[in-house]
Amino acid sequence: MSVKDLPRELRGESRRHVRVPENTRLLWHMRENGLVGQGCIRNISASGMQIELTSVNTLPENSIFSFDSNLNDANYIPDTGRLVWRRKKRFSADQYSCGFEFANVSDVLASRLGNRVEEGVRHLTRMWKVNRGVTILLVAVTIGLTGYAVWLGGIVFQDVSRSNEGLLATATQQADLTREYQRLYADTTRRLADVTLELNQTTAQYQEARNQLQTARQELVMTRSVLSTTEGLLAQAQAGNIPQAAARIALAPDTVRNIPDARALIASYRSQIRVVAARIRQIKYEDHLARISALEERDRVRLMYGNQGYLMKSGQPVAVDVLQYRAAGFDAIPSGQGSKPDSKVRVNVTVFQ
Repeated sequence: MSVKDLPRELRGESRRHVRVPENTRLLWHMRENGLVGQGCIRNISASGMQIELTSVNTLPENSIFSFDSNLNDANYIPDTGRLVWRRKKRFSADQYSCGFEFANVSDVLASRLGNRVEEGVRHLTRMWKVNRGVTILLVAVTIGLTGYAVWLGGIVFQDVSRSNEGLLATATQQADLTREYQRLYADTTRRLADVTLELNQTTAQYQEARNQLQTARQELVMTRSVLSTTEGLLAQAQAGNIPQAAARIALAPDTVRNIPDARALIASYRSQIRVVAARIRQIKYEDHLARISALEERDRVRLMYGNQGYLMKSGQPVAVDVLQYRAAGFDAIPSGQGSKPDSKVRVNVTVFQ
């Protein structure tokens, strides 16, 4: 069969006859030098074949080889062939790929060889058709998947575009909201600073007012104390306990014409009050000493008239003079409290502003 009879995809190279794959082992013999060996047919055609063989000796070109395939009656391999080309295989020191051309092929072997080649061509054609069908199917599937991927990519692109638009709108709203919050925060901070300043000023004013009120209260308490002391001294003076008190305090308030005069008058009052208070403390101390002496005398007299701590003495009850004992009682001792002053006594003090 000629290569031109094959489909265009199976021609592959410029040859006169079609080569078909083969995998048959055979024995070979070189007539010139008597070398023998084994080999394996890789492909075969009507005019020659390719054999892989092993030989440690150099194989000269155009040498005549004899072949024995041991196929008996089904043999289709010619008995002789001429070595046309040889190539040493890579990574091997004694293996060659050799091309042989058939010579003196009988009609029977030529017919068997033709049938074998035709069978191989039919097998190649079937395989080519199967491969072409599979290739067409794969191409169709690839085109379908590509179209589906393009369609799906378009949908995904649209979804991504819509998502990006939504995200952009959301980001814009978020930015506007953030700017609004920043403005509100700045406004609130400014108002808070103003309110804090006003609060500090109010607190300072309140503290100043409290200090002034405290000062006024202290002055008022001092004035009340002075008036109370003056009132008590005047009451004692009227009661006769301190005859000289009224004369000492009797200062004329009509001489007060301004604030310095009033302050001088108050200072005079305080000085006189301190003198009178010292005299009162001296009188109270003297009265206290006199009372202690009286109590000691009372206890001595009552002890003398009493039973002196004995209920029985020398086997006899102790007799007590009850009348004399009672005469030395507490009623005979002054209580140490002066007469109550007249509550109607008042001091008229005029305050000048």
